[in-house]
Amino acid sequence: MLNYKRKFIYSSYLAVVAGLLSGCATSAPSFGDQITQQGNSTAGLGESWNRGEELIKEGQELVNDGQSNVSNGESSMSDGRSKIAQGEQMRRETEERYSQLYPASQMPSGS
Repeated sequence: MLNYKRKFIYSSYLAVVAGLLSGCATSAPSFGDQITQQGNSTAGLGESWNRGEELIKEGQELVNDGQSNVSNGESSMSDGRSKIAQGEQMRRETEERYSQLYPASQMPSGS
C-alpha cells in the first residue's frame, strides 16, 4: 500500500509540474517582453532611417557635383567654340593678307 501512495504522489507531482510548464509555454508574452520586442524592432527601423538619410545626402551631393560639372563643361565647350571661331577667322584673314602680299604663291593648307 505504501508503494501505491508513493506512486500516486509522484504521479500527481509530475502532473502539476507538467501543467505548470505547459501553462508557461503557452502564455502570452508579458508587457515587458512586448516592450523589449518593440524596442528591438524600433532600433532596426531607426538604423534603416538613418542609413536612408545618409544615402539621400550622398545622392544630393553627387547630383550637385554633377550639375556643377555639367555647367563647367558647358562653359568650357562655349569657350572652346569661341576660340575655334576666332582661330578660323584669323586663318581666313591671314590667308587673304598673304594672297595680297604674294599673289603668285599658294598658302599651305591648314589642319
